[in-house]
Amino acid sequence: MEDSGGYDDPPAKRRNNQDTAPKRRERSAFWKHFVKTSSSLAQCKTCGATPKMPTRTTSPFVNHLNQHPTAMKEYRMTAAGAPEKDQSMIFDFVHCTDPLSEKKTHALNAKVAAMVALDLQPYSFVEDRGFKELVAEAVPNYRLPSRTTLSRTLVLRLFDDTRKKVKDELSSAFEGGTSAVTFTSDMWTSRANESYVSFTCHLLTPSFRMKRFTLNTRHMELVSHSAKNIAQMLVEMCAEWEIPDGCRKYIVTDNGCNIRAAVRRLPWTERACFAHTLQLAIHDAISNTLSIDRLCKKARHIVGHYKHSSSAQKRLDEYQKKMGKDPLRLVQDVDTRWNSQYLMLSRLLDLKEAISVELATSSSSIHGLCSAEWKEALEYLDALKPLYDATVITSADKYPSLSTQIPIIFGMLSCLSNFSGTTGFHKELASSLNTRFPVYTEDKEACLAMFLDPRFKSTVFRNNKQKLVWLKDLVLQDVALCPAVEAVQPAAKVQEPQQCVQPSSDVWSAFDNLANSQVASTPLSTSEWEIKAYSEEALLKKDSDPCDWGRAVGTFRYPSLAKLCPKYLPIPATSVASERAFSVAGEVVSVRREHLLPDHVEQLIFLHDNTVITRI
Repeated sequence: MEDSGGYDDPPAKRRNNQDTAPKRRERSAFWKHFVKTSSSLAQCKTCGATPKMPTRTTSPFVNHLNQHPTAMKEYRMTAAGAPEKDQSMIFDFVHCTDPLSEKKTHALNAKVAAMVALDLQPYSFVEDRGFKELVAEAVPNYRLPSRTTLSRTLVLRLFDDTRKKVKDELSSAFEGGTSAVTFTSDMWTSRANESYVSFTCHLLTPSFRMKRFTLNTRHMELVSHSAKNIAQMLVEMCAEWEIPDGCRKYIVTDNGCNIRAAVRRLPWTERACFAHTLQLAIHDAISNTLSIDRLCKKARHIVGHYKHSSSAQKRLDEYQKKMGKDPLRLVQDVDTRWNSQYLMLSRLLDLKEAISVELATSSSSIHGLCSAEWKEALEYLDALKPLYDATVITSADKYPSLSTQIPIIFGMLSCLSNFSGTTGFHKELASSLNTRFPVYTEDKEACLAMFLDPRFKSTVFRNNKQKLVWLKDLVLQDVALCPAVEAVQPAAKVQEPQQCVQPSSDVWSAFDNLANSQVASTPLSTSEWEIKAYSEEALLKKDSDPCDWGRAVGTFRYPSLAKLCPKYLPIPATSVASERAFSVAGEVVSVRREHLLPDHVEQLIFLHDNTVITRI
């Protein structure tokens, strides 16, 4: 019996049907690379090979195209961009051309919009060839949105959704009992010469969760930068987020005259940025110590030499490799960047040997540091190390930072008093700190924040009975303003507080010497005895998170004191949050996006800072 090859019709009838059937136009993308020679054969236009097609599928042809990368790439691009057909054909096999569901399309569009904000991409990146090819390969049936759709619809939709989530979180916190909020604000001018005012907020929820949001990066348009106009803008931004009128408001700013004058027009409590003030103290000390001032200028000259000479930098890299080290680059100090002089000299000392050899063997007219100057640099770094650590600690926004301010100043002054050096820089630095922070132990908010932080409490005042009484009265006055609460038994199992990331430094040594004799006692219910019991309980480790302790222990064991924590613990010691917002802004308004509309600048900065926080 003759094999019919799987067809029901006899061969003769089948041939007649094939002869009379209308010719069908081959529309699959791979026919641009093959010429059909029979019903089961096709010849490759690139190499002339004729792969067989026994099952009338395109698999053999596509597999053959893998031998020709250029043709394969063209095939994939054509297949991905081919118009949708009314009816699927057996030859269209490799890429699925079924349209994506509306839900999936919306999800991918949202991810593209989030990518613009999170990665600080320009809107035009959806038109970049490489990105389009990547998407075509990964999701061939997804059509990228245009840059217009992206900027006017998708990013705006994501902005509105994220804005609603931030508003809901703020409302939930205030409805739950949060009675205080702290803002930070700063001013900045973009490369497009547009002026902006940043506005961030910080709070602690009743469940001891630290919250930080970037609320606005508001364009100042054509108004003058007067204190009146800035104050009005701050009030409008506060109202825009529906911050309750009865909520206690703090604001932390840098030392800019305009913004400080604006804040003084408002019924808000103004706080100066600790890090800015600290840097001013360092600048004063350097200016008053001629040898250190000359050292910094000479170091700056050496760093500039390597920054501007690629050949010198290459030789420096080679010398580092010969010494068995991975090449490091020198750090250029910048007046507006905190700790930059410290980092510059620190890196110079790291590369001391390589720099000395390179300068000695090159024809450059640049002179390296002499042995006395290297010694001065080391002395400078030793004196500044506690201040560098202080800036890092107080610039944190995930953990309470104002509570660290008084212990840190106390520690810095103690370190400097025990420091011995030949340049006199440490004495000038101590004098500058005393000038810039003349009454730091009388700062009420900082004192209360310190006392409510179980890592510090009133340890700094242990040898000053008058200060201890003053601080206790301060706490009792504030507790009296809160609704009465009853003590509750703590949970059976207390979770270990999470560790805060803090640099190891001698800045804490003086504090630790005072805190080595704490005695635990049984907690009591009345406010005064609650304060006594809390004060006598052992301190937490400095790398512990006080918010974890507050959730697990504080709210149960010391309910009256816990009521005060949302007022003082979330106050940031610095205005770093606003500084960071403008650091992001500098990347948003980049060369590729210099002409962004101010509304788009605000949307992108808001999304960049808040998308992860709200877990979009």
